[in-house]
Amino acid sequence: MGNLGQTIDSEETPPSTYGQPMPRGSYLVQIIESEVKATNGKGGPGSQVVMKVQVVDGPYKGRTARGRFTLTNTSEKAAKIGKADLSGIGVACGKPHYDDTRLVHNITFEAFIDVEGEWNVFKRANWRKTAGAAPAPAAASKGVPLSDDDIPF
Repeated sequence: MGNLGQTIDSEETPPSTYGQPMPRGSYLVQIIESEVKATNGKGGPGSQVVMKVQVVDGPYKGRTARGRFTLTNTSEKAAKIGKADLSGIGVACGKPHYDDTRLVHNITFEAFIDVEGEWNVFKRANWRKTAGAAPAPAAASKGVPLSDDDIPF
């Protein structure tokens, strides 16, 4: 046990909500970290791209989310979905052809961020809306109700 030397009063200092996930929706983000990692799933070895994005505008500015995108897999369907997601990221960043994830770092684009458990997860780029675009107004980075989401899945 440790004596704090003071009394923590939650009426005076309310509990932090910073650790709470952002609402699911669309946000303006930039990729700030990425790496290719080996995987070893049920079907055998493969690889995935792990990306960390940071919200660049609005009330959640500075918050981050991670996404995982299949690069190679024994399942052709999984690899096809992952490559399509990576393609969308490239288009959204104005880089329709890229061979190194560093080429899509620090470029603002709109992304869909979901909530899984207590974590935010970067799911996909909203490439139809942001292909190489400059930052949109602050209102665009707020969560979008699912009924307004034009993504079919």
